[in-house]
Amino acid sequence: RITICYSASASKTMSVRADAVFEAWQDPSQRARWLEKEIVIRKATPPKSLRITWTDGTHVDVYVYPKGENKCQVSLEHSKLPDRDAAERQKLFWRKALDRLKATLEALEA
Repeated sequence: RITICYSASASKTMSVRADAVFEAWQDPSQRARWLEKEIVIRKATPPKSLRITWTDGTHVDVYVYPKGENKCQVSLEHSKLPDRDAAERQKLFWRKALDRLKATLEALEA
């Protein structure tokens, strides 16, 4: 029996240091400012990546790529989603969440 799993991805370039973005994911009090969900971080490799278990047991892999001293790109993939509709919902969710993360951190840097 073959099980088809879906995934959703999103990315955002930010005018913020990579370590600050990583900390905003890892620190629960900072994360609460922009992500309205509780997560479980299974593995963290500062300041490059996080492996997360989402509220429904699916997986989110987050990667932070430095693009200079005060600029980075955040890229993520949310995998093991049950169907195409769930993937579309999560894609939209993550786009909005990364917009909030960018706005939150860029306001602090200003």
